[in-house]
Amino acid sequence: MKKELIMPIVFSVLFIVVVVLYASVYFWIGIPLIAKIIIYITVAALVVVMIYLLRERSREIDKEKEDDFSKY
Repeated sequence: MKKELIMPIVFSVLFIVVVVLYASVYFWIGIPLIAKIIIYITVAALVVVMIYLLRERSREIDKEKEDDFSKY
């Protein structure tokens, strides 16, 4: 595992866990089904975006390493 990716991974996992736990509260209370569906879609979109951002950060780190090697 890349040492530079530890913090982005930790941040991404914590963000996803917090968002899912926060959204799960709304599933336990009595709200209409349409609201639960909207919350589910929103949470799913946030999780997908966070995974995408983590992949992009990984690519940026790899690119920075290549740039560092090209300087010498």
